[in-house]
Amino acid sequence: MNREQQLEWEARWGRPAAAAAVGAALFLVASFAYGVSALGSGNVRGDRAQQLRIDENATDLVIIAGLNGLAVLCMGGVLVYLFYATKARRPELHQAALVLAIAAVTGVPAAAASRSTSATSAPDAGRATASGSMRSQATPST
Repeated sequence: MNREQQLEWEARWGRPAAAAAVGAALFLVASFAYGVSALGSGNVRGDRAQQLRIDENATDLVIIAGLNGLAVLCMGGVLVYLFYATKARRPELHQAALVLAIAAVTGVPAAAASRSTSATSAPDAGRATASGSMRSQATPST
């Protein structure tokens, strides 16, 4: 691709990439605003209270996750555009940069889902282990 073709490509795709960047910012702000309005401050004490709060607000949490997912997808579009614009000016840029951008777009939502799943189940598992080990230390062996 020669210089003129590259400039035409950037002119054609620059506006959609800018719109995606603005969309990502708007989705993140909307997610935060919705979370604050729907969930409040989040000052909940104790694992059980936190789990009840998650259960009571499951729909709101799904909406927040959806807004965050849309923001990440928009960011992915921007990263792909930036990769190709940079690659045209700096041919030695490795293809790994594009792979990492795509991995980020797919990996961030997967990591967030994994974290939210483990956050709801981990406290019970930790408490059972801790209480079990305490009982074995507290009871005398015969």
